[in-house]
Amino acid sequence: MYPPLADSVGEFAHSKDGRAYLVHVLSFGLIGPITVRGMTYNGVMQSWAQLSDDEIAQLLNHVLTSFNAGLLPKNFVPFTAREVRRNRTHQMTSTAVYRELQMLGISVKSQASR
Repeated sequence: MYPPLADSVGEFAHSKDGRAYLVHVLSFGLIGPITVRGMTYNGVMQSWAQLSDDEIAQLLNHVLTSFNAGLLPKNFVPFTAREVRRNRTHQMTSTAVYRELQMLGISVKSQASR
């Protein structure tokens, strides 16, 4: 029903725009089809806007270091509440977050093969 978190989002931590996208997914939700490991998921990820900046930073760091460590850049810098706050200043729709994913050009389906 939902895409796996393991080995699926670490590639986004390689760029400033990818890191902002991860914050946007948690803050504003995501709607639209995504492919992970060859399987397409077309659902809705709810917004977690009620979480504090620090809680989102901690959640992202946990998911990235626990389930995506092999995909992280060697010089990975953990998310901070300040970075999250900076990327949550402009409200977005879940559809806009999906368009952001498409513009990033990062293929989630190829990440598992790294």
